[in-house]
Amino acid sequence: MFIHFDNDKYSRSYYPNAPIPLQEKLSFDNVRVLHDKPIPFLSIATPVDMVTISNSSIANNPIKFVSNKAMTDYLKTNLLLYGCLFTHNGPLALIQNSVSGKSIYLKTFGNVALNGAFEAKIVNNDGKIMIDSDLAGLKK
Repeated sequence: MFIHFDNDKYSRSYYPNAPIPLQEKLSFDNVRVLHDKPIPFLSIATPVDMVTISNSSIANNPIKFVSNKAMTDYLKTNLLLYGCLFTHNGPLALIQNSVSGKSIYLKTFGNVALNGAFEAKIVNNDGKIMIDSDLAGLKK
């Protein structure tokens, strides 16, 4: 799934100096990934205030934050993952942030990893990520 605004020579969803548009309170429930290919579960290239992923089956599928170069502030995004099943057998870069200065709050609870080798990781490019997680590799 890809959440984005257009920013090309034919269409533009955001114009410089306009109020920043915000995608609000997105929810994904009972999503089941049937493959273990490293394809993003979500690719986010726009400001989003809240994303909830619940009761879903996630394999080798990161959540990626990318810039479409249209704006300078992508605002804070809250991510809530609960009741999910993680099926990947090994490390997973669950959050991959390539937006400089991006602020992300990740909260996970009630999740299950099917394989003992599963370990969630964060890949961050100069952003601020706060984590409260029950996932191996992220819990304190």
